[in-house]
Amino acid sequence: MIKNKIYLLPLLFLSSLSSCISSFPRYTPTSITDSSVDSFNSDLITDEINIVDYSNKPKYTVSFFSVIGTTEFCCATRTVVEGNLVQPPEDFSKPGGVFSGWYLEREYINLFDFNDPIYSDTSIYAKWEGEFVFSEYGSNAYSIVGYTTKDDGANLVLPSTFSGKPVVNIAKEAFANDKSINSITIPNSIVSISDRAFINCSNITTVFLPRDLIKIGSDAFAYCTSLENIYYSNTFALWSQIEIGESNLITKDGYIFKNCNSFKTLLNTPSDNIVLKPSDYSESTQLNFNSIIGLTKIKDYAYCYLKQLSSLAISTPDFTLLGKYCFSRCTNLSTIIISNKPNIRTCEGSFYLCTNLNSISGANYINDIGEYTFYSCTGITSFYFSTRLTRINSYSFYNTRINSVVFTNSYAVEIICSYAFANCTNVTNVGLKEVSYIQSYAFYNCTSIS
Repeated sequence: MIKNKIYLLPLLFLSSLSSCISSFPRYTPTSITDSSVDSFNSDLITDEINIVDYSNKPKYTVSFFSVIGTTEFCCATRTVVEGNLVQPPEDFSKPGGVFSGWYLEREYINLFDFNDPIYSDTSIYAKWEGEFVFSEYGSNAYSIVGYTTKDDGANLVLPSTFSGKPVVNIAKEAFANDKSINSITIPNSIVSISDRAFINCSNITTVFLPRDLIKIGSDAFAYCTSLENIYYSNTFALWSQIEIGESNLITKDGYIFKNCNSFKTLLNTPSDNIVLKPSDYSESTQLNFNSIIGLTKIKDYAYCYLKQLSSLAISTPDFTLLGKYCFSRCTNLSTIIISNKPNIRTCEGSFYLCTNLNSISGANYINDIGEYTFYSCTGITSFYFSTRLTRINSYSFYNTRINSVVFTNSYAVEIICSYAFANCTNVTNVGLKEVSYIQSYAFYNCTSIS
């Protein structure tokens, strides 16, 4: 009898425990409401609900760099939430013999592990094995930022695509100081060349520019002292529409071809698909801006150093402006014909050092003459001043061979600025009725005035 009671005790305990447990309510994720969550231990439901809130986590910038010489170029940037992984720019990981890995140091010592979470702003460096180095240029294009191969006498042909996307830009100083390049052919995909892109490439002799180029940065070819010819695969009229940056090196002799002392001429290519010898190219000696609807101006520096140019004609209906130094140093330009344009303005140095200029038909249509416009145009012997001209700016006729300064309506002239006619040693008479102000040295060294 005692033995039987011993066996019943465990059964009675289990029955009592089961009854006790069944008396507590049971909670599942579906039974929890917004008002009830705070009433219970959240540990009970962590396995069923997993809420990740990034709103308060810091974000870091991961920058991907390429190094050319001592200069770093940012190829791409990514914003990453703390603790997350960063993905590399996918195009850089594609095969092709150009890219060889991302490194933690610019000296390429330790490879970056893309399985490591990001906990701070991070810089990662690309190592390149091929000729050209590229950088993202917007979301769907690339820029060439450097050139790693240094083979003397190189005749470079730049690529038009990289990883299936167009190459549209040559970056600032991308080829600066490279003495290994002899010639460079720029594909039609390129629309802009940035500042100082080829500065001091002193062995470049020939450059082929693309058809759809819309911008050349300041000093892009400055100090390319061996540069002889620029070949441009479009019309000279469209060349005038290219935006050309002003030199930061020197104000009067700079431009994109600063100190290119060997520079001979800008040549036009008859076809984009035919490679010809320089002797096969046709050189234009005349520019005619006649009846071109919508053409209002010639941009700054557009035709400077165009040494084969001999004549210029302008009769476009809407034309009003000759840009800064647009025809400067066109040393064979002898004739300008302006017709049916009663209100044209020249900017600083428009015909600066056009030493062979001797005939300006329609000069009386020029109502505003900028500084240095005809500086040292030693072929000029006469000039018919507009009746609307109110101001003669500094150095505008400096060192010309003009023989008389007579204003048809001199009452309109209000001021003659300093050095405006200085060193004009052939001037024998000056016809002035009334001028409000003549600045110092306006007629300095005009030794023949009687």
